[in-house]
Amino acid sequence: MSVRAESIIESEIDSIKRRAAEAGRSLTAIERERIDDLVVERAASQRVLDAAYRANYVRQQRVFWRPRERARLRAALRPSPVFFGLLGVAGVTGYLLATAPAENMVRPLTILFILSSWIASVCIHEFGHALPGYLGGDRGVAERGGLSLDPRRYTNPLLSIALPVAFLLLGGIGLPGGSVLVDREALRSRRWELWVSLGGPIGTLLCLIVLGIPFLIGVERWTTQENVLFWAALAALVKLLAIVLVLNLLPIPPLDGFRILSHWLPDHVRDQGLSLGFAPLMLLYFVLAQPGPLTEGFWGMTDGLATIFRLPVGYAEYSLSLLSLR
Repeated sequence: MSVRAESIIESEIDSIKRRAAEAGRSLTAIERERIDDLVVERAASQRVLDAAYRANYVRQQRVFWRPRERARLRAALRPSPVFFGLLGVAGVTGYLLATAPAENMVRPLTILFILSSWIASVCIHEFGHALPGYLGGDRGVAERGGLSLDPRRYTNPLLSIALPVAFLLLGGIGLPGGSVLVDREALRSRRWELWVSLGGPIGTLLCLIVLGIPFLIGVERWTTQENVLFWAALAALVKLLAIVLVLNLLPIPPLDGFRILSHWLPDHVRDQGLSLGFAPLMLLYFVLAQPGPLTEGFWGMTDGLATIFRLPVGYAEYSLSLLSLR
C-alpha cells in the first residue's frame, strides 16, 4: 500500500488553513471536508508505518539470531577472573564457616563471605541490565565490559561498589549501586528499554531464589553444631538480597523501580527525576533510619520475603550483627 508521508499530509492541512486565514474568511464546507479526508489519510499512514516498523523489527530480530550474531554474543559472554575470584572467596570462607572455626575467626570469615557473595550478586544484577541492552541493539555495552561480570567495569565503581559496601557495613542495608552504562538511544524500541530496567531486579531475584532454596526445602535437617555459622551467614545474605530487591523496586529515582515506572511516564518527567541524581536515594536511606510508617512498611515487605523463604531470623540477625561496623 502506497501512502504519503505524514509531514506532507500535515503540510497540506496547514496550507488549506493558511489560505483561508490570509483571505480573512472561515473554512468552506469543501475545505473542511478535504481536511477531514486528510486526517483520515494521516491516520491510515500512521497505521501502515507502524506495521512496516513492526515487520522491520521482526526482520532485525531474525538477523540478530543468525549464526554470526550468536557467535558474537558467545564471544562477548566471557566472565572476568575477578568474578570467579569473588566466588572463590565466598566458597572458601563458606567452607571454613561450616567447619567450626575458632571464635576469633568467626567475624572476619562472616564478613568476607557475605561481602564477596553480595558483590558477586551486584555483578549479576548489572549483567542483568547489560544483557538486554546488548540484545536490544547496544553492541557497545560488550566493549564497555557490561557483559564481563567485572565490578571494575561499571559506570562508576565508587557508586556501584564502594558506596554500597560502606552502607552495608554501617547499617546493614544493601544500597543499590550505579547501573552499568547502556546507550538507550541505540536500543531498537522502548520495549527493550523496559527490559534493560527490569533485567537488574530479575538478576537479584534469581540470586535470592537460588540462595534461598535450602531454607525453602528445610535447612534444619542439615544444620549441625559445626556448620550452624555457615547457615547463619547464608541466611543473612538472603535477607540482604531481599532488602536490595525491595529497595531497588521502589519508584524513586535513580532506582530501577523509577526507571521501570518511567516507561509509562512522559519523557520530561523521567528526565527531571533522573536529573536529581542520588539525592532522593540518600534521603530515603536517612528516612529508613528513623522510625515511622514508611520505615515500618519497608521492613514489613522485606520481612514478608524472609517469611516466604522460611529464613531463620535469629541466625540472620546474628550474622548481620557481625557484619555491622557501628
